[in-house]
Amino acid sequence: MRNDIGTYAGDEISTYYDPLLGKLLTWGQDRAQALRRMDRALTAYRVEGVHTNLPLLRAIIAHPVFRSGEATTEFLDLHLSAEALALAASEAAIISAFGALALGMDVGSSADPWLISGPHRAGGRMVLALRSDASPQVIEGQRVAGSAGEWRVSVQGREKRVRFSLVPPNHVIAEADGRAWPAEITRTASGVTVTTSGKTFTFEWAAGERHAAHAESHRQRGLTAPMPGLVLKVLVRAGEKVRAHQTLIVLEAMKMEHNIEAPYDGTVKKVNYAEGGRVAESAVLIELEQDAAK
Repeated sequence: MRNDIGTYAGDEISTYYDPLLGKLLTWGQDRAQALRRMDRALTAYRVEGVHTNLPLLRAIIAHPVFRSGEATTEFLDLHLSAEALALAASEAAIISAFGALALGMDVGSSADPWLISGPHRAGGRMVLALRSDASPQVIEGQRVAGSAGEWRVSVQGREKRVRFSLVPPNHVIAEADGRAWPAEITRTASGVTVTTSGKTFTFEWAAGERHAAHAESHRQRGLTAPMPGLVLKVLVRAGEKVRAHQTLIVLEAMKMEHNIEAPYDGTVKKVNYAEGGRVAESAVLIELEQDAAK
């Protein structure tokens, strides 16, 4: 395994060049061995404070088309959609949160609805209900007989057999489908955050309806930039009516164009950036007011 460093302490990471943090190379007697070493190395990376492409890289090398050596320049478009990647990453985070509770990690208090019956419920069954962006996320599990850390879980309509291990004080390792991933679990005022593969997920207790409503109302106030970039096109103006999935603004970032779409029908209240302007990550690009439910 070899890690070519791309940045050093004190370096400035601008929006004008690819933000390369490092380059991983692995060698093996054959492709399969090299890929196993690469997967092990990608799992061991620890990058905090910024978003990385680690989840994408792990998804690529796990795909059978890539593993067979038959990938082409159309591989990402054909086999790894953004929706599929987001779903897989969210699933791993939910499973990690479940594992933390199942093993009794101190991430909450007895007043929390998910801890009322204790981490090991009658018959070794447990149901964890969370919310993410006001959407319910439910995972059910049955502890494997004779095991303290192995569970059969059902999440997002899929069943898995997962083994959990605690790494005190606040990490859990989950093993499923022939791979393992670590996650850091942090208690918040209304739920937990899970950091895994360079991405952080925020979950709230499903019973905390007031928290979910607050998060939803905040999200509806505007559309934010997913990463630093340049505004290429502004396609709407203040006062304009828009439809769900309509492209409102186009950003250029990392040599690619990113369409920012309306999440619902509504009215543009304010456009905060003009064409040619540079934006920071999470900057509110457009303020949008959702139409009242009919």
